[in-house]
Amino acid sequence: MIEKPHHIFLLAGFELKPGPGIPRLLDREFTQALAQALARDLSRVCPEAEQGMLVLGGSLLEPAELLRPGNPAWNALADLARPVVRERGFQSQILAIGSHRGQTPDRRLASDQKEPQGAFLALPILLIVDAVDAEAITRSLEATLFEKGSIDPPARALLGDRAGIDTVHGQLLTRNDLMAIQHVQMDTAGLGAFWPLVENILIDPGQNHELTLPGGLSARWEAAGQDVSLPFSTFDESDLDLDAYAQQLAAFRAVQSLLALHGIPWTCQSANTGAHLPSDQIREPGQSTRCEDGVTMQLPPACGLLAWTVCRAGQLENWYPLSPTGFQALQKDIQALELPMHRLELAAVREGRLTPQPDETQ
Repeated sequence: MIEKPHHIFLLAGFELKPGPGIPRLLDREFTQALAQALARDLSRVCPEAEQGMLVLGGSLLEPAELLRPGNPAWNALADLARPVVRERGFQSQILAIGSHRGQTPDRRLASDQKEPQGAFLALPILLIVDAVDAEAITRSLEATLFEKGSIDPPARALLGDRAGIDTVHGQLLTRNDLMAIQHVQMDTAGLGAFWPLVENILIDPGQNHELTLPGGLSARWEAAGQDVSLPFSTFDESDLDLDAYAQQLAAFRAVQSLLALHGIPWTCQSANTGAHLPSDQIREPGQSTRCEDGVTMQLPPACGLLAWTVCRAGQLENWYPLSPTGFQALQKDIQALELPMHRLELAAVREGRLTPQPDETQ
């Protein structure tokens, strides 16, 4: 009886020397040569892996591009390998999936950006093994790969000689190893408190997850819709004082950035009514005013820009950017207004509302 093949998610990670023009895609011939070298490195640590099929993707991806719901890069390798497995089986095979004329055979293997944002890039590896042996091989790899799975000079030399990529170190890792490394990186970046939300989604996207984050912000992963619901209220709607609100807004922006980094969709809901809100910007009508026309940047210390307060024809509006695209759109619209611009370094807010710059109030 032929057992169903089992997929194990691995990667070849490389710490790179800084430099411009690092290629993100490797062609088929190069990927084939690299796959042979990496297969030798893997069999040195786990000889049982030789019984399966090693599938290497010739795409240098950042950790957050690999760690995404549904494991798109590894599943792309599985889909591309399926015809070969069906025709030839998966025992003792090496399959290289490289690019052709600068194009990947599957968009799930493409990088988000041309230039890497960090110094650590990785090639996805799919190890296809017999389901009977999968548990033992997985256990062996999880126990030994991080400590003993260094990539030997031949593979690193190939990157240097054939692609001009200088590496400081190379390491074979499991997906769990990469998640642990990413957690440390998020701690270093001050985002460690938000990482459990992402980790829960990556480990079990089929279940709902709800967490309370810094600033008292709640976030809920909806398994049915496969997105995170984030509550939002404007300062005038909120019952928080200015400092607490600014901290909550800073948390909102931090978790949103982390979700975007890992390709996790999110939606915005009113914290008061639960109604769906735009995810890029909110323009809140304010009260009537006797202020002169102008735009005030509301700047509490805890979160930087809170909102722009726009004063036109005796009416106030508060414009809140909720995402980088929303910030850019609002900034463009504010410039088009050609109104005087003021900065208000907020320490307190009168009557619990955002106001124009005090000197402009008549």
